[in-house]
Amino acid sequence: MDSIDFLHIQNIRLYNYRNYSEIKMDFHDKMNILLGNNGSGKTNMQDAVYYLCMGKSYFSSGDRHVVRKGENEFSVQGDFNLNKVFRVKSKVILGKQKSMQVDEKKYDKLSDHMGKCPIVVVAPSDILLLTDGSEERRKLMDQTIIQYDKVYLEALIRYNHFLKQRNALLKQFKENGVFNQILLDGISEKMVVEASTIHESRKKFVVRLEERFQYYYKRISGEKEKCTCLYKSQLFDNNLKDLMQQNQEKDLLLARTTVGIHKDDLSFYINDALLKPYASQGQLKSFIMSIKLAQYDIIKEILNVYPILILDDIFDKLDDTRVADL
Repeated sequence: MDSIDFLHIQNIRLYNYRNYSEIKMDFHDKMNILLGNNGSGKTNMQDAVYYLCMGKSYFSSGDRHVVRKGENEFSVQGDFNLNKVFRVKSKVILGKQKSMQVDEKKYDKLSDHMGKCPIVVVAPSDILLLTDGSEERRKLMDQTIIQYDKVYLEALIRYNHFLKQRNALLKQFKENGVFNQILLDGISEKMVVEASTIHESRKKFVVRLEERFQYYYKRISGEKEKCTCLYKSQLFDNNLKDLMQQNQEKDLLLARTTVGIHKDDLSFYINDALLKPYASQGQLKSFIMSIKLAQYDIIKEILNVYPILILDDIFDKLDDTRVADL
């Protein structure tokens, strides 16, 4: 087996990023520990590293929540090393411009940057993965797979684009009291093609996730509990085209697409019971850590690169035994 390369970030420069007006920080090539009082900017610095890797914030939706209060533009720049040094820079002017570049060469589209700087984040907000709606769990699948599978990424982008078109068309039908079957079928057929690609990639991912997730949970919990992860999708037993035809009246009534891979979910079990109603805080945190370490392993094995790993307050809500096992 070929040796696995390490990705690390050498330094970072921030301008108007969250609470930082301007700062440069150098990093060690193995491990870095950020210490400081609450509100001093530790999490914001971690988020900036993620931004350079993924072109967006891990903790906020949209760049307007990232820019420093009172400003309308920000930039993030960092030097990475993966056998050679390369510089990543992103500059954003709210409502006008967003660019991403490597070594002064701008990307035509942000998706071209995915996988260049693989990264995994473990943060307190990850608890939503287990307690919130299915969107958070789809996000986990997407955040992982897009870092190593360009075909999946492009299919996901196209599917979401067609989904927006279809929902807009359904809304237009309802508001205007008109209907065009040919137009609706044209968009639906495009979604069917992309959904098949996405579904197959997610199936393979969950098989990998399940194996590694169980391994890590046994180690963190001292093998006290049995855990399971299942992929739930309407496409297991049905073709999306047939599903859309069967649910067309419902879609027209609700003015939105009620079936598809945007309804996929992951179910987590502990000792054969659903995790969410019964798990303690320590068990939930152990699940999160196990999932994220499994995510890290999958990206590492497929890309043959050790991704950057960001750990934010990982020992909170874990007892001494689980901390030691972790």
